[in-house]
Amino acid sequence: MASLRIWMFGKLRVQQGDTVWKWEDRCKIQDIFCYLMIHRLARHNREQLAELFWSNKPATASKKSLRQALWQLQTCCAEQLRQPSLALFSTNSTWVYLHPELDLWTDVGAFEQAYECLRNSEELDATRALALRQAVNFYQGDLLEGWYQDWCLCERERLQNMYLTMLHRLIGYCERNREYDAGIDYGERILKYDPACERAHQQMMRLKSRSGDRTGAMRQYDRCLKALCQELGVQPSQRTRELLDQIRSDLVPLPAAQDSMAPPNTPAPQIQLSELLKQLESFQTTLGALQQQAQQWIKLIEQLGSNQYNER
Repeated sequence: MASLRIWMFGKLRVQQGDTVWKWEDRCKIQDIFCYLMIHRLARHNREQLAELFWSNKPATASKKSLRQALWQLQTCCAEQLRQPSLALFSTNSTWVYLHPELDLWTDVGAFEQAYECLRNSEELDATRALALRQAVNFYQGDLLEGWYQDWCLCERERLQNMYLTMLHRLIGYCERNREYDAGIDYGERILKYDPACERAHQQMMRLKSRSGDRTGAMRQYDRCLKALCQELGVQPSQRTRELLDQIRSDLVPLPAAQDSMAPPNTPAPQIQLSELLKQLESFQTTLGALQQQAQQWIKLIEQLGSNQYNER
């Protein structure tokens, strides 16, 4: 069967080889086509499909509308495939499902498959990180932009949540592997959808600070403050304020150990040692000041104790 590639993030596009399918302006058969493609592995009950797409009609009328729409969809797909006898979908009196021999790729399917790797691993290795990088690049916009049916809105929210989860995991990977620019880019993608995501602001503050852009890190805090006030009417959390203090003092904690799949002989350890030395010097200065202050308090207490003894 002919190979099809279907993109549904952003605008719908169906391509067979070098030929892009042409559709009529938004019609019901497009809705059914995309719904079945998103749920491409499932068998769909005809009554449930009729209720989903024609909920405002009586059961008998909705079933008739479904029969007509499926016939129109089959005819349209056969014409696009240039194979009049070919049925893209298999149907019977109860079920509708994709033809089992269909050679099909969808951006949503590839995206969901990459997401599955998060279920089986707490830490990303290089292989899983690469799969997620490719998956988030499939996300060229929200699912079927401009469509507002209830089923589409639900699927859009589900996939967007998956997208944001992938981005957060990739930022964590970039933090551990000192890929500062890539991590900042992923953070910006999150803030595009959720400007008040404090976790993303924190991650970007750390990344910018570790990359040497302390001014950018402090400006990121200002963005966080403004977004939280405008979106939620709240102030940054104590953790975010403490991170700002660490950035001002050049005491941002080092990231966790680099992932085990990092290539050998990388220059990253030298960068880590340089950062560690800088922090140790700052700690030494701070410790010296604390010791001096402690000695002053000890002398003051001893003096007070001596005065009390003399008064007796």
